[in-house]
Amino acid sequence: MNYTRKDVHPRGEVLLRGPCIFHGYFKNEEATKACIDEDGWFHTGDVGRWNPNGTLSIIDRKKNMLKLSQGEYIALEKVESGYKNTWCAQVWVYGNSYHSFLVAVVVPDPGTVVPWLTSQGWWPTGMAVSTSEAFREEFKKQCDAHLKELGAVIHAEMMKVAGEHKFSSLEKVKLLAFETTLDAMFQGFTMDNDCLTPTMKMKRNVLAQRYTEQLKALYTQGGEPPKAGEKW
Repeated sequence: MNYTRKDVHPRGEVLLRGPCIFHGYFKNEEATKACIDEDGWFHTGDVGRWNPNGTLSIIDRKKNMLKLSQGEYIALEKVESGYKNTWCAQVWVYGNSYHSFLVAVVVPDPGTVVPWLTSQGWWPTGMAVSTSEAFREEFKKQCDAHLKELGAVIHAEMMKVAGEHKFSSLEKVKLLAFETTLDAMFQGFTMDNDCLTPTMKMKRNVLAQRYTEQLKALYTQGGEPPKAGEKW
């Protein structure tokens, strides 16, 4: 991922060692060996950066790095944060080491999408953006009815911001699926559907299970249909 201790501001996985570090997992030697090496260093899984003033910043998580089938690594959180824009209330980027490109599930943002639907003549006259159940049901109805056109607009906007962030070709999401069922906060990934933690972080394993069929369909559409034995 181009994180190296030889940078001007050294970057890499943060390792800790000392009397305050735990000795290991209770009755779980395998888990202990996975995080504490033979020299006693605890591997945190956090990617850190030494700053000029001597402080340490956490800039990434090792477990959120994905290797595509070409062998290239992708920092998922970096990509997701870059794709957030006025069209996307939430973005979950997915990659699989059996495949060569990224896909994503997007939650459309009503603040931008409703004016666009109105400009196309599809949105009911007089219905303003609100948190009401009636609004959210109509939003889902209209998005689902015009998903092809809406998807093209959102994907084009995502490619625009990808260019602004100078994403590599492998960091560019190729195909999209959509979650159009929103809660009162205009979120599709929520704590209620177990897609978010209490600290509002996405549960990637839960999302992968929830959208498995949509993901497989996207890879099939992209010319890489899933094969037997692939892990999802």
